[in-house]
Amino acid sequence: MTWQEPANEGSAITGYTVSLAGGQTREVGGAERSVTFDGLTNGRTYSVTVTAHNNAEQPSGPSPATQVVPYGPPDAPVVTDVTSTGGAGDHASVHVAWTLGRDNGRAFTTATVAVGTVSTTVPATDGSVDLSVPVADTQARVTVQVCTQAGDCATSPERWVHVVSAPPVPDGTLGVAPTGSYGTLKVSGVSRAAGGGYGLSSLFLEYCVDAGSWKDLPGDGVVNVGTNAPVSLSVRQRGVNAQGVTAYSTVLGPVTASAQSTPSRPDISVTKVTSTSVQFSWSVPEASSPAATASVAVDGQSVATNQAETGAYTATGLEPGKDHVITLTLTNSLGSQQASTTTTTLPALTLAPETCQGDEAGAGADCRTYSVTPSSWPTSLGQMTCTFSTDLPGVPPVGATLRDATRRRSGIAVTYTSQDELTEHADELVSCTG
Repeated sequence: MTWQEPANEGSAITGYTVSLAGGQTREVGGAERSVTFDGLTNGRTYSVTVTAHNNAEQPSGPSPATQVVPYGPPDAPVVTDVTSTGGAGDHASVHVAWTLGRDNGRAFTTATVAVGTVSTTVPATDGSVDLSVPVADTQARVTVQVCTQAGDCATSPERWVHVVSAPPVPDGTLGVAPTGSYGTLKVSGVSRAAGGGYGLSSLFLEYCVDAGSWKDLPGDGVVNVGTNAPVSLSVRQRGVNAQGVTAYSTVLGPVTASAQSTPSRPDISVTKVTSTSVQFSWSVPEASSPAATASVAVDGQSVATNQAETGAYTATGLEPGKDHVITLTLTNSLGSQQASTTTTTLPALTLAPETCQGDEAGAGADCRTYSVTPSSWPTSLGQMTCTFSTDLPGVPPVGATLRDATRRRSGIAVTYTSQDELTEHADELVSCTG
C-alpha cells in the first residue's frame, strides 16, 4: 500500500496509521510512504485507509477508503482428457480437455495448448480444443498453460498422446460412369491400400456425393445418387486401428458424372373428350437422361413425333362413339418405353326442330325449340354432361345430363325453324363432355 504526504499544517508529520478492514493496522514513521500486509487471501476485496500524525498530536481524518484485491499466480490447470481421434492425410486430430484451478485474484484470460510441435491459444474458459497434428509426431507431449489478467501464468503437468496415423490413399485411378438405370453411377478403378499400420481387414472405402455425408462404397461400386443431373463424387479410405480409433485417407476426386437411364414408363391422362377429338397429357415419374422424345399413335396410326418427354396433345378427326387406343412411346439413345390407354369418343348428336311446349327458356310467340338424339351409346360411356344454347339474345344456356341414346328435348327456344339451320349451327348450340 502506498500514499502521498499530506499538508502538515505547520507541524511536521511524525507517522502514519494504515488500517485494513478486518482489524489489521500498521504504524509507520513519517518518512514512510508504503506498507505491506501479509497473510491476506488472494481474490478477496479489502478496504484500506491512512491516517497522518504530526507534532501537534492532532491526527488527520482517515483517507477515503481504497479497495484492493491481493493476487498471486494462478493454480496450474489439470489436463483431463487427451485423445487422438484419427485424421486425414498426413495429419490427425487430437482432442485436449482441461479444468481450471483458482485464479488467485485475477481472472483467467488465455490457455495455450501444445501437442508436440503444434500449439494454439484459446480462451482459458473454453475447457477443450481440437488440434490438427502431423502424424510424424507419433508420441506427442501435451501441456496446457493458462494466464490471468495480471500476466501470471501456470502450466499443467505434461501428458503424452499416441497420434493416430491416417491410412494411405486408395490404390488406382477413380472412375465414375452411368449404369443405365435412373440415378445410379458405378465407381471403378480404386481399391483398398494397406499401409500406415493398417491391414486390409481394417480398411474400408467410402464415397461422398456433392460434399454430402460419407457412406460405405458397396462391393459392386454401384451407388444411388438420386438424380440424373451432374454430380461430383469423391472416394477416400477409412481405417480403424487396433485401439478402435478411426482415421481417414486423403480424398480422391471429385469426379463429375451424370447418371443415364432409359425412359420411364409414361403415365397418360385423358383430360377432355368430344365426339371427334381426345385431349390428353403424359408425364414420367423420373426424367430420363439423355432426354427422351415422345411419339403418339391413335388406333395404330402415327399422329405426332418429336414431342417432349412430358407434354400434351389433342387428337382430332376421330370417329364419334367409338373406342380409340392412344399409344405413347418415349425413346432415347438407351432404349424406349411405351404405354397405351383406351378412351371413347362421344356419340354424334342429331338436332331436330320441335314445337315449343311453353316451358322452354326464352319461350315466346311462335316459339321453336330443338331436340337432341345421340347416334349411338357406347357401353363404356356412363353419361354425358351437355349445355344447350340458343341464338336468342339474353337467354342463358340450359344444362342437361344424357345417360342413353334416347331423344331429349333441349328445353330452350331458338329462332331456327329448319333442319338445315340446326345442322349448320349445331356446334354453337350444343356442347357435351363425357
